Amino acid sequence: MKKVSFLIRLCLSAMLLAPIGASAQVTVGSGNLPSPFSLLDLDTSIYPKALHLPRLDEETRDLLITSGDESIARGLMIFNIDTKCVEFWNETEWISLCDAALP
Repeated sequence: MKKVSFLIRLCLSAMLLAPIGASAQVTVGSGNLPSPFSLLDLDTSIYPKALHLPRLDEETRDLLITSGDESIARGLMIFNIDTKCVEFWNETEWISLCDAALP
């Protein structure tokens, strides 16, 4: 009996400690499956809601890019409460979506 109990505990421990590779797609807002091309799918079919970007002033926004390797921050997106515009980091500067001529 002790051998069986020991083997069960050993097998459970091995399963818990085994490296698990996981990949997930998530739908937020409904129980529907996410689109096959989406990592995150915001489904508003049941609850009409929207994505709310982080709201930062320029001083706080600039603190985000302090790693020394600005390329890893490429694609960050915020709502600038000073200019009242959506902005994204393109690896060298913040680009405002309110500007008339976007790059």
